Amino acid sequence: NGGALTNFFSLPFGQDYYVIVQDGCYRDSAFFKDKTSAGGSELNPFAWRCNTFDIHADGNNYDTVCLWNATTNTLVSCKKWTDTSINPNTGQPWPYGGAEWYNLPYGSYYAYIYDPCLDTLLRIDTTVRYPYKSSAGAYFACMVGQSGISVKYSLEAPQPWTTRIFWPNDSLVATYASSGANWWHTYPTYPGSGMIKVVTEDGCGKRDTSYFGQNTIFPHRRLEVKGGCPGIYGNSGGGDIVLHGNFEAYNNPAQSVPIAAVRIVLKDGQPANQLYNSTQANGAEQDFYFTNLPTGTYVLESTVGCMGFKVYDTIRVNPYQYPLQEQTHVTQCGTNSFVFKDTVAGGLPPFVYEILATKPAWSSLITGPQSSNTFLIPPGASLDTVQMRVTDACGNAHVKDFPVNRLASCLPLPVLSGELQNNNKNGGINVYPNPSTGDFTIAFDFMQKGDYLVRIVNTLGIKQFEKLLQNVNRETLRVRQNWSPGAYLITIIDLKTGKEYLFKQLLM
Repeated sequence: NGGALTNFFSLPFGQDYYVIVQDGCYRDSAFFKDKTSAGGSELNPFAWRCNTFDIHADGNNYDTVCLWNATTNTLVSCKKWTDTSINPNTGQPWPYGGAEWYNLPYGSYYAYIYDPCLDTLLRIDTTVRYPYKSSAGAYFACMVGQSGISVKYSLEAPQPWTTRIFWPNDSLVATYASSGANWWHTYPTYPGSGMIKVVTEDGCGKRDTSYFGQNTIFPHRRLEVKGGCPGIYGNSGGGDIVLHGNFEAYNNPAQSVPIAAVRIVLKDGQPANQLYNSTQANGAEQDFYFTNLPTGTYVLESTVGCMGFKVYDTIRVNPYQYPLQEQTHVTQCGTNSFVFKDTVAGGLPPFVYEILATKPAWSSLITGPQSSNTFLIPPGASLDTVQMRVTDACGNAHVKDFPVNRLASCLPLPVLSGELQNNNKNGGINVYPNPSTGDFTIAFDFMQKGDYLVRIVNTLGIKQFEKLLQNVNRETLRVRQNWSPGAYLITIIDLKTGKEYLFKQLLM
């Protein structure tokens, strides 16, 4: 009921449509495919060629049938209504006889045709265009380094059918003479992002251009070593190697990609041939397990895709090292509360941490094993030592007594905007800028030459930086590295006298 404003929305692709428009006098027009009046009278195009087509008009119960060009409103010609009787598409007689016109250029036409229901002549309109379409889309390829496309041509379209594939940089990378209504082609995978362009062309030179993202298969993987406790392979331990491979390359039956063959081909430089022990899907990855391996260096070969593409990875199963606590002492400013964070070298995670004893005894700190390596020492705890034990996943432990260095106070450095020229004959220490964004300078000027150790720790007491300066009395040390925002303690130690200079540096 919308008149000229009538629209048809959300029509699916891949189908042929025709529209009948009828006014109050029951005059109707039809557009592709069959042009039919209320009583079944028709205009039927057929025999589509590159630039022309043929058309049949039903008889009109009059002596002649006339065809008109609807664009120019000019007469094409008139023919006897008995000009033809057989439908060339079906081989059956036309129901009302009619006439045929041949080699008409594509365009809009109309004829007045007899309607037996209304017993009158009706004008039937049709617009005929070249009907054959071609198209292309992304398709899978099971070969590494090759991507695929699918193309579709109308079977009636004249051949040859030519398909050209272009990379996003518009370089032509493949040309095919396609055959069959649906066809599959491959091309070298583009080594970047962008849209692939495919131009399909039939024998009439009619083209369609499609753009789409490419489907790629490339082996992405990561390696992991598990286990490694002392055991059947002696004190050095051993372990399991797990290769995590992406589904697209390592197991993708939906795209005809077989499960990958992953094997050990070298151990410590010597040939080997050991297939994985087991494999299983895990989220977006396929996991391959090599279990109970002795220590050594292994080369893994992955054969992926349907054409046997191979990639290699080297990984080492290291000898087991017993856990060793790294920190040297605990630092406390005055009688304030403080945090101690233990760190471990060697061993196998996960670790379990425990305070075994303190001197003097502080019972509230003896809370048993915990998974966190951070301990909070409450205010007022004037401890001399803290005894810690760490236990790894193998059950091996390390016990260590940490002395507590109690400082009267933690003196902040003055905030300076630039380098300070210190003329004090007794010397001095400056840090600038403070606060900083991770790039600052430590400058000192002492009366006597000597050996000095510059150390920076965070508020948990974990060492972040250390440098030994020998036989100097004046030095400008620039410190640049990736720091986390927060406060850091800078200590300069005179190794001859043992005197320490402690400052606070703020990093924004």
